[in-house]
Amino acid sequence: MKLRSKSTYFKLGLTIFIAGCALIVFFFTAQTVGDLTKYIAIVVDVLKPFIIGFVLAYLMCPVYNACVRRLRHMLSKKLTDQRRIMRIAKGVSLVVTFLLLIAIIAGLLYLVIPQMVDSIAGLVVVLPDYFDKVIDWMQTKAQVYPQIWYPIENAVSNSNDKIMAWLTDKVLPASMDMVDSITAGVASVVSVFLNILIGLVSMIYMLGSKDVFTAQSRKLCYATMKKEHADRVITGAHNVNHTFGKFVSGNLLDSLIIGVLCFIFMAIMGWPYAVLVSVIVGVTNFIPFFGPFIGGIPSALLLCTDNIWTGIYFGIFTVVLQQVDGNVIKPKVLGESIGLPSFWVMFSIVVGGGLFGFMGMILAVPVFALIWSYVGYRMNMKLDRYNLATELDDYMDKDIYNLREVKIFSRFRKKQRKAEEKSDDNSEDN
Repeated sequence: MKLRSKSTYFKLGLTIFIAGCALIVFFFTAQTVGDLTKYIAIVVDVLKPFIIGFVLAYLMCPVYNACVRRLRHMLSKKLTDQRRIMRIAKGVSLVVTFLLLIAIIAGLLYLVIPQMVDSIAGLVVVLPDYFDKVIDWMQTKAQVYPQIWYPIENAVSNSNDKIMAWLTDKVLPASMDMVDSITAGVASVVSVFLNILIGLVSMIYMLGSKDVFTAQSRKLCYATMKKEHADRVITGAHNVNHTFGKFVSGNLLDSLIIGVLCFIFMAIMGWPYAVLVSVIVGVTNFIPFFGPFIGGIPSALLLCTDNIWTGIYFGIFTVVLQQVDGNVIKPKVLGESIGLPSFWVMFSIVVGGGLFGFMGMILAVPVFALIWSYVGYRMNMKLDRYNLATELDDYMDKDIYNLREVKIFSRFRKKQRKAEEKSDDNSEDN
């Protein structure tokens, strides 16, 4: 009994000590959060080529696996040495995957860059005339509504004075540093190209060594954990890969379909900037919920520079296209998707975008879906242990909108209150 009490007190003291150490570490971490963010940014900047390589390898992994399976099946009919078959299949698959990725990047650049140059040149030519038309329209309206025009004219004149003062005080002195800024810009462009080049090389090594990495990870799990815990970790990693892979591949296919449909419709209607707008709509469609607005609004404004009615018609077309995508195309492509309710999709995108920017908006949904599925899995385990129902419908209050049940419940509550009042009166009399 004494030994048990000592052991209990020892565990309690150890828990309090660990909790206190954790609070101290958390306090100092919160005090130095600015320095930590700087260090994290430095680490991310150093590892950026490998991050790019990992992302590219993950995206191209299904293509690589399909090529390996097909080549292995073809070579097994002619060769008997399995190691040689796998070596040849993996080597050829790496070359095919790399060439396919280069072809995709080159094709996108070939389609987008000329359209972007043309759109910028067109904007440079069109915008002055467009502003002149706007000013003429405002002056015409000013003759009809002078009480509205004079405040606008004063605001415009004040803004012109502020712009000239800003150009004189800020821009002209800063032009002396233009050489340094151009040099820094060229260095940043070169750094981006080097990161992409190293990322492509690291992608090849990651794809070629992914089986070895997987085997080493499993070996490490079984060496450092109990067998049942290692099995759970490996199963969880498999579920993570399945959820991310399903989300990424499904949304890539859905974005491609939306981009192609947008291009076909714009080509039929003869609208300008068809390729550029289709690429913008397709890429931003990868972001759930907010993607159509992020891509559709700038595209509509771009088309308004050519013709305002074209921009309005494109906005209507975008709404119709997204309704078709949300109700027809995406359910067919993704099936049941990742099992996350609509509210939590919006919540995860807002939080992820606010914390981590554009990449947070893209990755927030699958990450939150993993958390959602894990919490549901643990709850179902607990409920099964207590022999309770695991289906959500069993916990729904189905009588809350039933008028008859509400009336019966209110009558029951009135009788209960009367009985409580009588019992209180009797207790006071006694």
